[in-house]
Amino acid sequence: MAGTFTPWLTAHHLWLHRAATQRPRPAPDSPRLAPHERILVRDTSADGTECVATDRALYWRITDPACQWSRVDWSAIDQVGWERATHTLHLLAAQPLALRFTGHPRLAELAAERVAAFHVFRRRVSLTPACSVTVTAVRDPDAGAVAWTVCYDPRCDTGDPAVTGAMDEAMHELRSQAGC
Repeated sequence: MAGTFTPWLTAHHLWLHRAATQRPRPAPDSPRLAPHERILVRDTSADGTECVATDRALYWRITDPACQWSRVDWSAIDQVGWERATHTLHLLAAQPLALRFTGHPRLAELAAERVAAFHVFRRRVSLTPACSVTVTAVRDPDAGAVAWTVCYDPRCDTGDPAVTGAMDEAMHELRSQAGC
């Protein structure tokens, strides 16, 4: 009798396995995702802005379906902040973004976690008494390598040999500390 049920159980378990491991198809109103990109959270802000957070980026658009989706990679976001009093999520990037929600969205915690996952570290380094820089190391999800950026203070003279030499030393030390 056990032999008669085996083919059904095997086929049924195979179907369950395929259903559990296949990537769910995004809703028709979802942004176009990169290969192997997964939707983690979908939310709508208080003003109706649709937000879709994936493992690699945040997408948003206003509620009009005719509008295009905007995208910012988690690795391109420098800072995430949550303003409790106004229920506003602040994302500091090349194009700053502020999204106000009616409650505490899961998106706020996910954004902080994803940005932290991509940023290896950020350090403020004094090169000379008159010149400081901010050095950021960000993990590139596609290449698997770490990208380094240096943001000089406006008063720094990047042509000064003392600044260039101090920057070379600082980068060597930071790379050895980071292990990359």
